[in-house]
Amino acid sequence: MFSWIFGDRPTLRDHVVTFGVGVGALLAALLFAIPQAGTALGTAIPMTDTGDIIQQLFVSQGAWLATAVVGLAGYALSRSARRLRSARAHTFEVIAIGAGAALIPASVVHIGFLLVLVPAAVAGTAATLLEDVPRPVAVLAAMLATVAFAVTFALARWIPFGVAGLLVGVGILAYAVGRWTDLHPMSTARPTPLLWAALACGFILTHVAG
Repeated sequence: MFSWIFGDRPTLRDHVVTFGVGVGALLAALLFAIPQAGTALGTAIPMTDTGDIIQQLFVSQGAWLATAVVGLAGYALSRSARRLRSARAHTFEVIAIGAGAALIPASVVHIGFLLVLVPAAVAGTAATLLEDVPRPVAVLAAMLATVAFAVTFALARWIPFGVAGLLVGVGILAYAVGRWTDLHPMSTARPTPLLWAALACGFILTHVAG
């Protein structure tokens, strides 16, 4: 639904409120997911002495650092993706973002705004990526990305992917933030109070849901 709305309404897609709320939602989802993934990764790492406080500290901090590195790697990959130009490349890119973005909402126990705002933000990212793609290809890509999100979400709720799913989700959301902030028209404009307000609104609503 969000893909259809943003795809057919470029004014809404490029609006400062859409951009602010969407980026705020993605950042809040990352803030929720990184500690969750770091804790899960730290729990999964075997320790030689479970009573050693120093060893526990190194393992837990190392796990959190590794999770943050995954997020930074996703963002760095979005910088390399600037070279993507073909409609086929953007189609596969949008489908991958759609599938990976479902992993974080699927890990939430009590589903709320996270399941609404994160898919909406991903749809906004996809619409921006597909802006110069021929209309039939863009529609197909948006449909496939929506299906990929729904299927991945259902599978992750049915068979939890654990720490692997969280890490992939962190990388994908960081990648989406990088791509959207790189291509959206508002990313090159001077920040306004409306942008900061929208950013805070998206962040707070999503963070409360997490």
